[in-house]
Amino acid sequence: MGADGARLARSFGASVFIAEFKVPHPGRGYSTGMDRGRALRSRSGSNDFDLSEIASSATLRIVVPAKDEALRIRETIQTLSDHFGDSATVLVVANGCKDETSDIVRSFAATCPRVELLEIEAPIGKGGAIRAGLTLGREPYVAIVDADGSTHPAQIDRLLTHCRQHELSGVIGSRWLPASSITRKQPIQRRIASRAFNLLVRMLFGLSYSDTQCGAKVFERAAIDQVFDRLELANFAFDVDLLLAMRLFHCRVTEIPIEWADVPAFSKVALMRTSASMLLALLRLWVRSSVFRNLPWADLLARSSVIPVKRGLRFLLLVGGDATSPRTNALIEEIQHQGHTVDVKQLRGVLDALTFIVSYLREGHRFYDVLVDLIDSNGSIFTVFSTKPKILTASIAALDVDQFPAVVRRVAKRCGYNAFLWRLNGEWGISHNRVELLSERS
Repeated sequence: MGADGARLARSFGASVFIAEFKVPHPGRGYSTGMDRGRALRSRSGSNDFDLSEIASSATLRIVVPAKDEALRIRETIQTLSDHFGDSATVLVVANGCKDETSDIVRSFAATCPRVELLEIEAPIGKGGAIRAGLTLGREPYVAIVDADGSTHPAQIDRLLTHCRQHELSGVIGSRWLPASSITRKQPIQRRIASRAFNLLVRMLFGLSYSDTQCGAKVFERAAIDQVFDRLELANFAFDVDLLLAMRLFHCRVTEIPIEWADVPAFSKVALMRTSASMLLALLRLWVRSSVFRNLPWADLLARSSVIPVKRGLRFLLLVGGDATSPRTNALIEEIQHQGHTVDVKQLRGVLDALTFIVSYLREGHRFYDVLVDLIDSNGSIFTVFSTKPKILTASIAALDVDQFPAVVRRVAKRCGYNAFLWRLNGEWGISHNRVELLSERS
């Protein structure tokens, strides 16, 4: 990943501090055309800032998504730090916070090197915040923990021990198994909503877990890396998205009973609004895993719940003639230079065209983010009916090669992707937040 980060550094800038990572709001804070050495800088302005002293021995990274959690975040990170010590890194992902959450974590991190802050100014949702946090660090295990302190750190330790001893891909805590201990129950309406949601998940997807939504989960880093690019949901249905991806990749994930206590005084979940958005998100997941996924409108369902956090855009180039022309090669090189991946599909006859149409309808339309049509100046039949952002032959023909960087950046912006860079343990890391239209709404 080091080479990719170096390439991206020329196009995107971000401020990175000790144990703190700040991501500007989409559409703000990024400058282009920067020298590689300037894309990453310390608080003092040095280009050689290194965070390698922060973490290498920890076996667990605890990701804590937080939105306006100033009243309880200090106690949560204090108990996690006291329990795990140097064996775990606590990463608080503050997204869209309007209170003092980030300041509290920042002050705590100043005296505790195992506490880190990833600050995202845009409200990218619980799922988006978790996925952004999952891209950081190299610890072999990752835990996802709610910020409300409803799960004691000892229970997270139990999940980790169970995962390691049984060589599992993941272990999730359950509040609904017979041996579970609930010291303070949720209000009856929330318990009814929880059971109805779980029943729907079982019916739609056949997942056997009794509690997909408990904020206590531990996974192998390798399993997370395997399914990461498959994830897309940003709201509270993210947990189902993750578990479905784990099943798709044949990862072994089990659930065990835990001790849990509701924190009613601080609950900020609007039951009706959240339930409605989660139901729509489940419907999207169901369509995505059914034969209906090939319908053109399938990707538009519950679109507001989708904020993919990916490592780069995926371009598909369609060419009808020479696939190695200088202009085509220049475009491919620029796409790769900006940190994206590109596949080239040469369609030289009817058989090639039919084969492509079948494969694209089956999987390609979900796999690729941008289509580049170099077959017809006005868009061939392969891209006319696609909802993906497009680069057409007419646009490329009218531009000089030195204008290609602006074209790629523009289409990436249309996809809603903003890059943030950081450096941890002496290595570059790359991620992208898809926060489509959020900058326009705010």
